[in-house]
Parts: sequence; C-alpha cells; structure tokens
Amino acid sequence: MFKEVRKSILFFGRIFLILPIFLISDTIDIEINNAISSYKQYIDAINSYNEKDYKSTYNGLSLYLKDNSSNKRINFILGRSAFELKRYKEALISYEKVLLEDPNNNRAYLEMAKTYFVLKKYKKARKQFNFILKQEIPDIVRSNIEKFIQKIDLQKKKHFLKKIVIFGFSYDTNTNNNADKGNYTIYIPELSSSIELSNNKEKVTGKAMLSTVILNHKYKVKDNISSENNLVFYSQNHHNNHEKDIGVISVATTMSYLQSKYKVSMGFSYDFVSLDNKSYIKSYSIVSMLNKKLSNNIGYLGYLKYNKQLFVDKINQTKDSNTIELLNSIIIPTKLYGTNSLALILGKTYKENGVRTDINKYYYNIKLSNSYNLSKSLIIKVKLNQNIIKYKDNDVNFIKKRDDKQYNSSLGLVKLLNKNLSIDTNIQYIKNKSNHSPFKYDKYILKTNIIYNF
Repeated sequence: MFKEVRKSILFFGRIFLILPIFLISDTIDIEINNAISSYKQYIDAINSYNEKDYKSTYNGLSLYLKDNSSNKRINFILGRSAFELKRYKEALISYEKVLLEDPNNNRAYLEMAKTYFVLKKYKKARKQFNFILKQEIPDIVRSNIEKFIQKIDLQKKKHFLKKIVIFGFSYDTNTNNNADKGNYTIYIPELSSSIELSNNKEKVTGKAMLSTVILNHKYKVKDNISSENNLVFYSQNHHNNHEKDIGVISVATTMSYLQSKYKVSMGFSYDFVSLDNKSYIKSYSIVSMLNKKLSNNIGYLGYLKYNKQLFVDKINQTKDSNTIELLNSIIIPTKLYGTNSLALILGKTYKENGVRTDINKYYYNIKLSNSYNLSKSLIIKVKLNQNIIKYKDNDVNFIKKRDDKQYNSSLGLVKLLNKNLSIDTNIQYIKNKSNHSPFKYDKYILKTNIIYNF
C-alpha cells in the first residue's frame, strides 16, 4: 500500500515538473513568432515609406508602435506619413513624441512648424521657425525657413497693390479687316468691350504702338474672403491710320470666397472705349466665376457673364446689344508637357432695339492652349481657337442668314529677364470664313510687349 502511494506521488511529481517546461516553451515560441511578425511589419512599412506609399507606411507603423511607442525614428516617419495624408493633428502628436525622447531634434521642430503653417496656426509656426533659426543649420534650410516666415507675414498683410506697365508694338498684315465685332483682350484682366471696325476687301498693312497701365488692389477681408479692384488704361495708336486709334478705360471690382478646393467670385466691370479719339462704346458686365480643384492634377474654371453694350453716338445706337456668355474650362498642369487647357465658350447676343440684322446671334468657341517652360526664364505658348458664329436674322442684302467660322492660332515666347521685367512676343494667324463675301479674310498679326510689374 505504502509502495503504491509512493509511486503515485513520484508519477504526478514528474508531471508537475515537466508541465511548466512545455508551457514555457509554447510561450517562447509565441513571443518569437510575434517578434518576427512585428519586425516584418516594420520592414514593410519602411520600404513603403521609401517608395512614398504613405498610406501603407501609416497603417503599418500605427500597429507597430503599439509595442514600440517610444521609438523616435518610427514616430518621426509616422509623423511624416500622417502629414502627407493630411492627418495634421496626428502628425503633431508623433513629432511631440519624438521631442520627448530627443528634445534637440531640429528636424522634428522643422516638420512641426510646417504642420502648424498648413493648419494656419501662424503664431505657433513662427515660434518654431524662430527656434530653429537660432540653431546651427545648413544655409539651404535657413533660406527655406526664411521663405516660410515671409509667407506668414503675407498672410497677416491686408492690402496688396500690384502695378503693371506694358509697352508694345503691333504689325497687322490686313488692318482693314475684322470679323464685324472682335472681343478686345489686353493682358490682365479681360475687358468685356467689343469694337466694330469697317471691313474692306483690300489688304492694307498697319503698324501700331500699344501701351497699357494696370493697377490691381487686393484687400483681404478675412483669410478666405477678399475683394479685388482693377483699373486699366489701354491705348493703340496706329502709324498712318489714326481713325483706327483705340483708347480703353476699364474699372472692375470682384468679391471672392476661398476654400481649400474651390474659389467662388462675383464681379462687376465698366469699360469705356474711344475710337479715333471720339467716344464710342460704354460697356457693363456682371460675372460669376468658379475655380475648383478636381484632383491633384486637374483644375476647373467656369463663369457665367452678362454684358451690355451701349454706343455713345446716336448713329450707332441701333447696334446696342446684350450678351450672355458661359465658359467651362479644364486646366491640366504636367511636368513633362507643361500646362494645358481646354475651354468651351457658349454665347448669345441680342439687340436692344432697331431693325439691324447683324446683331442677334449665337456662337460657340473652342480654345486649346499649352504653356511650356523651355527653361527657368523662357516660356513657349501655343494657342488654337475656333469660333463659330450664326446670325439669327436674314440679311436684306444677301437674302440669307450670315454664318462665320473663324480660326485663330498663335505661337508666342515669353522671356523673363528678372522678377519684374519680361518680354512677350507672339505671332497670330486669323482666317475668317463667311457665307457673306465681305467678311472673308485672313491676316497675320505680330506683337511684341515689354512688361514691367512692381
């Protein structure tokens, strides 16, 4: 009996001695497997970061840091990934963890300052930037920080005044011919006025001196609300044909509301045009505009505009008109092929009074343009434009409605001499087809402008 009890005690004793060894062995295997899995997760996340796959990096390191919360290198990479994913508050938390472990980490201070800047917490951003400037840092880093501080100062600034002066020369191979009414455009901003010049089958070359003065004032009401005012003086003086001399005074004011991905504007403009030193047209416009970022590489610009033209002298008052115009355009900037844009303009013009048959019309205009930087200081610009105009009334002289098709192409070069001075040269070819023979013509226009802004 005693022997059997003794055997039982020895048997169970051995089991209790061996069992912990098995349990400990299993625990060690689990811990080793977890460590291997965690390390692999860490390596995958670092590889993703090197490949700029910030989403995978963020997801991987967020799990890894549950057991490695004080790793300053991982916290920094997690902060950079969060910043690129626009998780700015989480980025700040990661940078703060880095600074808890390493209070002298200038890179973490710099990234934190940039994050504050993006969040528009300019006071905190400036404080961080100023702290870094007191340290020993590379000159290129110091220069970049100073640019950030300048941007912060601009954000606090309320009034902005830009002045532009343009002097130019124009050579026209067929100055007697224009497509009835031509929209007159000068640099910035676009004028709403139209001018009507006589048409003549005979080709006559013309030379003109061009001059423009632009005053642009912007007032920032709030960070996302601003008002902009433009005053433009323009003159075109012909060498031997002063009856075609043009003068324009344009006044425009616009209110804008800005968000991160779009800008909404509402503006009003008044243009006064003189021809041959005589009052010619008064023009009023109201325009609503939308700029929207559709994606990182695609932008949208659209507007709806109403324009009213009133001729000053009684002889031409039968030409008074109203125009409604809608524009939709897509802008695609690329690294390899420059900035490309495609625009479609739809418009309708109708007369105020009278019996003229050359006022009521509708039109559509397709514009394609490309701007490409050949170098830092040389830009090439290409524009293609097709404008189709259909008149609604039968012309008594031709016993049919008038249809015009205008093709316009231009090639230009802009040379930046310095930050204030540039030279703009372009050659333009215009061909106007019409079922009314007096309006058929083609021409070349060469323009060169010296542009100074200050």
